Amino acid sequence: TNEPKHEAMAAVRLVNKEGDVIWATTQESHGAKFRSASADVADKVVKQLIVDIDKARQGPQHSKMVP
Repeated sequence: TNEPKHEAMAAVRLVNKEGDVIWATTQESHGAKFRSASADVADKVVKQLIVDIDKARQGPQHSKMVP
């Protein structure tokens, strides 16, 4: 069948007032079962932001070196 393809892509950058990029992501979607590709890609952007905020709050991981 010749079904139309529904795809979406988003490149998002958060910048501070000096213009420095403080966070960026690129996400894409080929559509989801119960929502449009654009809604799916927006959801992926938000989920990535949440993951990265959680990582930043945890701080750098310090591993102990074994002698």
